[in-house]
Amino acid sequence: MPIVDPIFADDAVPPPDRPRPPLLSIQSLSSPFAGFVNRREFWALLDQAVVSATNFLTNIVLARLAGIEVFGTFALAWMVVLFASLFQDAFVISPMLSVQPKLQDSERADYLGAILIHGFLVASLFTIAIQGVCFCIGHFCNKHEFELVAPALAVATGFYLAQNLLRRYLFTIRRSSAAFSSDLLSYPPQVILIVIVAKMHGISAEGGLWIVALTSAVGAVAATFCLDSIRFSLAASRRIAVRHWRLSRWLALSVVSSWMSANLFFVVAPVFFGSAAAGIVRASQNILGVTNIWFIGLGNVIPAETARALHARGLGAAQRYVRSVIFRWGGITLLFCSVVCVFPVTVLHLAYGARFDNYGYLLRLYALLYLLMFLGYPLMAMLQALEFTAPIFWAYVVIGVFASIFSVPLVHAFGLSGVALGSIATQLIFNSILYASIRVRSPHYSHPEPI
Repeated sequence: MPIVDPIFADDAVPPPDRPRPPLLSIQSLSSPFAGFVNRREFWALLDQAVVSATNFLTNIVLARLAGIEVFGTFALAWMVVLFASLFQDAFVISPMLSVQPKLQDSERADYLGAILIHGFLVASLFTIAIQGVCFCIGHFCNKHEFELVAPALAVATGFYLAQNLLRRYLFTIRRSSAAFSSDLLSYPPQVILIVIVAKMHGISAEGGLWIVALTSAVGAVAATFCLDSIRFSLAASRRIAVRHWRLSRWLALSVVSSWMSANLFFVVAPVFFGSAAAGIVRASQNILGVTNIWFIGLGNVIPAETARALHARGLGAAQRYVRSVIFRWGGITLLFCSVVCVFPVTVLHLAYGARFDNYGYLLRLYALLYLLMFLGYPLMAMLQALEFTAPIFWAYVVIGVFASIFSVPLVHAFGLSGVALGSIATQLIFNSILYASIRVRSPHYSHPEPI
């Protein structure tokens, strides 16, 4: 079932921001199937199915072939990549999803040039910072394993950010099939290479990161061939940076708080129970990560379409669109989480084998968490479309403070259950703040000036 009103379908309104025809045109396919295939939502969900399936299988392969310890080390290292991705989302991608759909044709070449510059600066910053931080930890704290993993982690972070930026831009300009092609080259080969290396020589956390770096580089290079014309203008870049800053200043400030609220409970667990605890928690999260097929897939669509609806048809159309996403895809999320809650041990056993059979209770708690997490996506998209992102910052501050105060007591008192219970509490607080902010802001929205 489509997730938007017909006015938002590619086959209903010829988009002005796609100068070349789609790879699959309506004329080339039979009528009912053509209308479905050409919807951006189809490509977004198909793309995220590939990405989520790859991440799911990567975690399973590492947990099965490398063991819980190596899997836990990889999971902790991957948190660095996700932390860098949060900064990229705040400074570049989130403003882009709100601003790009509102541009005139004459502005798009300058805008793409500015986006590429901003993305390159963010990726370069984190590539250098990771090397420096890992060297200092290894040199001054005598933790030389950090020095060993630093090159692979730094390179993997840089190429992951580059590929992620390009794929998100392609989705924003409604070239969704091109974004899908980039991900198809980047993600499935990752699992294949990990399996081959693990079977031939064994796999380490460092080896897994080098494979991620290689496949991400291939996907990024492929995406560059699908971009529109690019023009680098210093004056235009400054203007775009100013408009982006109005949105990203709050989002960027919220990065640390959001990372703490999402991961502090996860980080505390290995302190009490060893690195294997990180593997156990990540294994449970990986099962529920199937929901990323539509969580992140719709995240490639919802912000831009909400902004487009708001700009073209007003506040009521944007609100109807967001409500349709919540009811339709929230129902699918509820169904999936309910199945996991009923058969948690069976699901864990099928995925990882007998070693995880004792953690069905943890999987149930994460099912509730992911149901709450879904609601945050359309709420944030609405605030971004309204160009009112300060509440997102303050929500992250509040839950960051909450995590800082209660992470150690909850994990100490309830063990691994405390990790999930703390995350559930933070998500409830977060959603409540966003919803209240939308109710306050919506009656006072006015269209911004052109860039």
